[in-house]
Amino acid sequence: MKVKEIVCLVKPLYKKMDRMHNFKHILRIKRKVAKLRKGYKKIDEDKLRFLAYFHGLKHYVKENQKKIVRMGFPKEYIKALYRHTKKPKTIEEKLVSDANKLESVGKFGIKRALQVGKERNQTREETLTIMQRNISKVKFYTKEGKRLGNPGIKILEHFLESTRAKAEIRTLRQTQSKKGSISDLEFHSLTLDRWKDLEELFGERGACGGCWCMWWRLTRSEFERQKGSKNKAALKKIVRSGQVPGILAYARGKSIAWCSVGPRVTYPALERSRVLRRVDDRPVWSVVCLFVAKPFRNKGVSVKMLKAAVDYAKKKGAKIVEGYPKEPKKGRWPDAFIWTGHVSAFQKAGFVEVHRGSPTRPIMRYYVEKKK
Repeated sequence: MKVKEIVCLVKPLYKKMDRMHNFKHILRIKRKVAKLRKGYKKIDEDKLRFLAYFHGLKHYVKENQKKIVRMGFPKEYIKALYRHTKKPKTIEEKLVSDANKLESVGKFGIKRALQVGKERNQTREETLTIMQRNISKVKFYTKEGKRLGNPGIKILEHFLESTRAKAEIRTLRQTQSKKGSISDLEFHSLTLDRWKDLEELFGERGACGGCWCMWWRLTRSEFERQKGSKNKAALKKIVRSGQVPGILAYARGKSIAWCSVGPRVTYPALERSRVLRRVDDRPVWSVVCLFVAKPFRNKGVSVKMLKAAVDYAKKKGAKIVEGYPKEPKKGRWPDAFIWTGHVSAFQKAGFVEVHRGSPTRPIMRYYVEKKK
């Protein structure tokens, strides 16, 4: 089919769609493809044209597949249309995929997504959640696509992070008492139905460096191999099994902090540690990680989190709860290095030091049943 014939066919179909997939969007894809294709010589022009014009018409093509074939379009084009946005194989598929994804990143992508959200009667929070979910799926395949698109991803990530931080600050202000501390926190075990709350709290980095609270549960080589999505999947597998790896703190229904607490034997890396080796043979529960959302730090959340961890462990039969905070020799360490907690927070929560394997690594205990 000639270009004019294709346009006459598809243009009326796009009139039914919102700006996310209207005909103007298709024309922009065409223009972007023209930029992205530079340097590629062997291109099936008919296939490229088909993918570009029918990009947003998968449902129509599926319902009218025989008609499309009779028009002269090979079945291979139709298969390429179905896969090009998720798993493109050929250069034509990659070009259209990259052109489409360029529409979703950068300042233009942000503006477009927010406008579409309004048209679809979504709340701003719903739109931002969709944007956050989709950003992990954005991948560019062509050289020019990566050059143009990757900076756009950075802009979108920064926008989402700053917007999320502003929302957290608003929540913080709403939950602060007159004295300036966080009040009315709720604590819940991490179960599968609360997994999304942990995802939102940890963000794309999995709290820090792709950890996803797996540092103490793996060997060092395993941890390095699994950093990121594999660590995330590993933690989710633990939750799905029914084991509770920790508790979440909520302020006005929003997750703001995390504490990993459980029997010491469930943390193999801790058992192998020479600096944090067992003090005695008594069974203990261990607090190995504390993570507080940035706007809520230095507000007393860690102390309340530790008290909640003790209460949770006590209900599960724990007689001793251990912590392994860090105490710098001089000055203050960055937050990323204090993920096992501050000594002062443990002290305020009722923990006492029982051993120090190195100058900066005390072992602190909370005795549920006081020693006689």
